[in-house]
Amino acid sequence: MRVYMIGGVLVTAVFGATLVGLAQSSPHQAAADNFQVVLIRHAMADEGKDASYVRFDDCTTQRNLSYEGRLQAQQMGVKLKQHGFLVTRVLVSPFCRTRETAKLMRLRQMEIFPAFQNIKTGRQDTSTAARLDAAKIVMDSWRGPGALVIVTHSSTIKALTGLEPEEGKVIVYQHGLGDKQEAPAKLSKVTF
Repeated sequence: MRVYMIGGVLVTAVFGATLVGLAQSSPHQAAADNFQVVLIRHAMADEGKDASYVRFDDCTTQRNLSYEGRLQAQQMGVKLKQHGFLVTRVLVSPFCRTRETAKLMRLRQMEIFPAFQNIKTGRQDTSTAARLDAAKIVMDSWRGPGALVIVTHSSTIKALTGLEPEEGKVIVYQHGLGDKQEAPAKLSKVTF
C-alpha cells in the first residue's frame, strides 16, 4: 500500500499497488510528522445483509468477515506498519465486522465509537445526522500525535468524505494546517 499526502490532499490507496507519476517522498516521514486520520472500510465480509434488528453484542445478527476478509485485515495491519504509520488511537464502529478487522490488524487497543456505525442507504434522519456531526468533529479535531485509525463502513466514509472505498481499502484524511486559519480538507481520488 502506498499512502501519500500531497499538500494536504486526501489520497486513497490500494494495498500492493505502486504509485506512478508522483515523486515518492518518504511515506514513513510523512506518517511520523503529520497528524492524520486514516479511514478504513472493514475487510471483505460475507454476502447478504444484516438482520433487520442488529444487536451489536450478537454477531449472528450481522454480516461478518469472510475467510478472505480475515486474511485481508491481517495484511492491512502489516502494510500500515510497514509504511511507518505511528498509530496512536483506533476507533471502530460497533459492528462485529469492523471490530474484527481492527483486532486482526493488531495496531493497538480499539475503542468502540458509535458515531462511525453503518448508515442505511438513503437514511437522513436526525439521529444519523447527529452521528455524522460527531464523527466529523472527531476527525477535524485530531491533532495527534501520529495517526488516528477509524475502521468503519463505506456508507459512513462516503457520507463524511464523498468518496467510497472498496472493502479493506483506506482513505487518508488530513485537514487544515493545525492553526486558527485552517484550510478545509481537500478530497481527491487517486488511481494507482
